[in-house]
Amino acid sequence: MRSKIRMLDNVQMWMPDGCGNSGGLAGGGPESPKPSSKPKKAWSTRKTVIVAIAGALALILIGVAAWIWSILNDPLAQFSNVAEQFTPPPSAAAEPEPNADEPGEPEPDATPTLDPYEVLLSQADTGFLKDIVNIMLIGVDHSVERETWRGKKAFHADVMIVLAINKNTGEVNLISLPRDTYAQIPGVKGIYKLNASLDCGGGWPSEANGYSTSGFDKVCEAASWMLGGIPVKYYYAVDMNAVKGLVDAIGGVQNFDLEFDFTMQGRSYRKGVQPHMDGQAVLDYLRVRKGIAEAGDLNRINRQKRMLVAIFDKIKKNGLLPSIPGLLESFDGNLYTNTTLAQTAALAAFAYNVDPDSIGMYSMGGRSQNIFNWNFVLTDQTARVKLIKQIYGVDVEPYKDYTAAAAIARWNRMQLPVVKKQAAAVLDKVKAILDADAALPIEGATPTPAPPSQTPAPPPSQSAPPSGPTPPPAETTPPAETPPAETPSAAPEAQSGASGADVGIMPLRVNTGSMPRFAAAPTGYRKYLPGGREWSLYYKARDELNNLTADTQKIERLKADIETLCSIFGIPKPSWRVNYETTYNEIYVDFR
Repeated sequence: MRSKIRMLDNVQMWMPDGCGNSGGLAGGGPESPKPSSKPKKAWSTRKTVIVAIAGALALILIGVAAWIWSILNDPLAQFSNVAEQFTPPPSAAAEPEPNADEPGEPEPDATPTLDPYEVLLSQADTGFLKDIVNIMLIGVDHSVERETWRGKKAFHADVMIVLAINKNTGEVNLISLPRDTYAQIPGVKGIYKLNASLDCGGGWPSEANGYSTSGFDKVCEAASWMLGGIPVKYYYAVDMNAVKGLVDAIGGVQNFDLEFDFTMQGRSYRKGVQPHMDGQAVLDYLRVRKGIAEAGDLNRINRQKRMLVAIFDKIKKNGLLPSIPGLLESFDGNLYTNTTLAQTAALAAFAYNVDPDSIGMYSMGGRSQNIFNWNFVLTDQTARVKLIKQIYGVDVEPYKDYTAAAAIARWNRMQLPVVKKQAAAVLDKVKAILDADAALPIEGATPTPAPPSQTPAPPPSQSAPPSGPTPPPAETTPPAETPPAETPSAAPEAQSGASGADVGIMPLRVNTGSMPRFAAAPTGYRKYLPGGREWSLYYKARDELNNLTADTQKIERLKADIETLCSIFGIPKPSWRVNYETTYNEIYVDFR
């Protein structure tokens, strides 16, 4: 205030003095008028300050009034035109595909592939977007309680909803983006879920990252990629504590219809209309996705949209819209936004004319599948293109590399070398066990003396039974599948006894796989008989390995047969995991 006072003192020097001289430099100016009959008294410093303050307050009030009038007259003018929001994210080089020899190893491309985001920007006509504003609503799974949960330090954008406001038509739409979506994070190489965009951008603001909010910017970039390049510039990001606080601040949510019973951390809720839900109840409802019929992420995001509309309806009916700017400021540390106070006020003013029942609710959708070691949502690209056309009136191209078929093919190419290596190691162990077993005599076989060089006697036929004790009758069950021709290192058809004499093989009962395996032979005799299940399964798995390609059914069939062999022979089951996260991704993300 002192500088202002000094400035006012300087102004006072230009005011009329007690001698009647007009303002100006001493000795200058036109001829002075005749002095009045009553001399004027100079203003005191105190009076000057009071008048100046009053004038300043008047100007402020006029400015505030003009600002409020501009918001009420044109609320969305507080936001930039969407056409001006186009700030492309850092260029992301096309992500190389792993080759078949080593998991995740990039394949050389003849020509570089342009970033689809940049290509889209170069082709886009954004003139029609001047009256549409996109605002990202981000819900992060951060809370004080979870900072030490199972050692987890990374938090993800588990709620991602684009609020699309059309100024001309008054339409308001909510577009949910499933957190598990298999997506490209602009400027980042690797395979990630969409909710990992927060981590890729720097994570939740904390002391460790200097309380940077760049993670929220990266979420907006990822959402823009999902929308085919349509810009998403503004955001409101909250964590779990902010959700509870906001709901409690507005007095809870009344008469909300729960569609199922559920329990969350010992708190139980029953299906039906709830007279009152406080912040904790609302948060539990938004989070639940296990142990219910409507399980999974895709069902949960539909519940989130319903609850958002219910909260908005409560705020509007209770006349709380004018208090929204101040209400949001009270959640310091739990709520982040890059909008100004004027923009938040503009949204609140615009909301006065929005009917909650008219809010459109959409989802990118897709199908959930275990792929890349996790449950991913694979976007239906045809449905995505139609949705963007419906809301924004613009045609975008489907992302061919992010269809379900392309994602599965990529995963199979990554799995192929790992499955081959692990399966071959198990088959080597199985073959060694079978060969060692084949060197043993068969229990109950009758030795037939013969010179060492004599060809082994063929199995006895029904018309010429072997001499010696009468063998047990042959089984009447169908014979086992004949394995591919291969002679083990110790031929099953004839084995040498301890004395060096060849041993003829009597008709034996064979396990076909459709009947219980016969009792194990005594120690010192063969366990795995020719034509039996063990040899047949070994040959089958060996042929599957030799003919293996990047085909889902072939890969899964071989893995199942290898694991069965492991169970039979007591071999530890192999790990089929492709460790691409820490080896080839730029950023490691704990997807829990």
